[in-house]
Amino acid sequence: MAKPKPPSRRESKKTTTRDKLLRSALRLFRKRGFNAVTISDITNAAGTAKGTFFNYFNTKADVIAVWYKTASLPTDDAKIETLAEALDLVVYKPLDELLSEPELLAAKFANENDNASIAEAEAEVDKRIFTILEAVLLKEEEKAGPLPVTAGELASLIGAILTGAAREWRISGEKRALSAIAKERLDSLFALADEARLTKGPAQD
Repeated sequence: MAKPKPPSRRESKKTTTRDKLLRSALRLFRKRGFNAVTISDITNAAGTAKGTFFNYFNTKADVIAVWYKTASLPTDDAKIETLAEALDLVVYKPLDELLSEPELLAAKFANENDNASIAEAEAEVDKRIFTILEAVLLKEEEKAGPLPVTAGELASLIGAILTGAAREWRISGEKRALSAIAKERLDSLFALADEARLTKGPAQD
C-alpha cells in the first residue's frame, strides 16, 4: 500500500495558520467571553491579517463547532474494543471535557440553532458515536450471546437516553455531573438488556 504523500509547503502553512486562529480564538473566548471577542482580536492574537480569518471560518461560531467536534470524539487512532472503552471514550470523558469549558459550551448553546457548522458538527458527532457503539455492541454479542434487540437499535437507544439526559440536565439546573447521570441511566439500560437476554430463552421453531 502506497504511503500518503506528505503535505506541500503551502498546505502545511494553511494548516498552521488555521491552528493559530483556532487556538487564539479559543484562548480569547475563555479569557474574555465569546461575545466580547471580535474577529480583529482573534487575528491580532494570531498575528494574521483580519481577512485571513474568513479563509478558514465564516463566523466565530464556526470556531465553536470545531471545538465541540474535537472535544466530543476520540482521536482517529484510538483503539476501542469493548463497550466499556467505547462509553468511556465517546460518552463519559467527552461530557466531562465539554462541561469543563462553560464559556465555550454556553457559546455552543447560544449559536446552535443558527449556525450550520455547529449543526453539521452535531450530526457528525452523533453519527460517529452511533457507529462506534454499534461496532462494539456487535462484538459484545459475539462473545456473550444475542442481544434482546439489534446492535443498531441498542446504539440508537443509548443515543436517545443521552440526548434526553442532557436536555433534562440543561433545563433543570441539575448540580450532579452530567456524566454521572448518563452512567446511572445507561447502567439501568444495560441491566435491563442483560435481564432480557437471560430470560429470552432459545428461539422457538
